[in-house]
Amino acid sequence: MPSIIKTKKKRDNKHSKNVTYVLCALKGFIFFITGTSLVSLLLLKSQNDNISLYLFAYLILALGGFISGFSAYKKLKNRGFLNGVVASGIYCAFVLALVIILMRFNISANILLMVPISVGAGFLGGTVGANT
Repeated sequence: MPSIIKTKKKRDNKHSKNVTYVLCALKGFIFFITGTSLVSLLLLKSQNDNISLYLFAYLILALGGFISGFSAYKKLKNRGFLNGVVASGIYCAFVLALVIILMRFNISANILLMVPISVGAGFLGGTVGANT
């Protein structure tokens, strides 16, 4: 009797790497949208410019990058720092696109400060994910 050759099953990945990076970046972006909307409501209700609320907005930006990097490592299980930087780079592109569109294409130096904050936080998120 002929024997049946069993083939090895490929990895059971639902998505490719690129789709996984984008989904992880969207997790951080959703966190950024909700956090920024809360900060904007606080600014609207307080009626005074408080420097701590602006710093809180940068903290929310960093936490979104951290969430992107952390979830990218947990999904892909490769190099933590590389997964964190790639996912938070995509997250940073989403945030920059949103901010530039909402500011009617008026670019200032504060917008460029968002890039190292979000990518650095994604690097930390991927590294923390790899070490836990």
